[in-house]
Amino acid sequence: MSNKQSIRYSKHLWVEGKSEQQIIPYLMEANGISWPDNPFPVYIHDKSGFSNISKDEDLRTFFKAHLRMSHFGIIVDADNPAPFDRQKRPQSRWQSLQDTILRFLPDIQKIHLQKDGAVFDVEANSTIPNKVRFGIWVMPDNQNPGMLETFLARLIPDGLPQLWQHTQASVLQAQQLNAPFRDVDIDKINLRTWLTWQNKPDSQILTAIQPDEPLLDLTHHNAQDFVAWFKTLYEL
Repeated sequence: MSNKQSIRYSKHLWVEGKSEQQIIPYLMEANGISWPDNPFPVYIHDKSGFSNISKDEDLRTFFKAHLRMSHFGIIVDADNPAPFDRQKRPQSRWQSLQDTILRFLPDIQKIHLQKDGAVFDVEANSTIPNKVRFGIWVMPDNQNPGMLETFLARLIPDGLPQLWQHTQASVLQAQQLNAPFRDVDIDKINLRTWLTWQNKPDSQILTAIQPDEPLLDLTHHNAQDFVAWFKTLYEL
């Protein structure tokens, strides 16, 4: 569905990539939110990276084009590729978003990123034509370093802790043997290695969450803070 078609929607979400765009509907449906193909309850936009989310002009243009907007969310990863430093990464991401949004929304300085994400209401102004409910979530949990895969790894069923521990140890050993993956990708490698060892050895993340024999538990208690944030933001 094109951006032109998204204009008729009132609830929008910006995400960094296609994985989030595909996974969130499954996650929400598993937790009681009906997600029909048309119309969607929330229009999810794949922004192809954090740099396209943190552009002031893109946000301004988006708001001016979507005059029916009533709810707007942003989901980003805490970690970014370079320079790789996991210290205070969620707050770094939050600060970067604040710096962008601050130019047309000064009150965001008063908002603090909490464990349960950020949700706040914004009155109409010269950039935002209507009152809008804003929300921001920094993967995996607004408090710790990581990304979407870090969040999903926490949804591995509780009955398999030893295999997950062995997965992480094996990936670490591979790195010590000069496997050429980057430090920033270790959470992705861990999850994909674990999936490869399942009964569906060709499993990708999208396959792992689909309703027929899912490999991840989308109703896991570790998903509930995010689910609650999503429901609160979009009033679902």
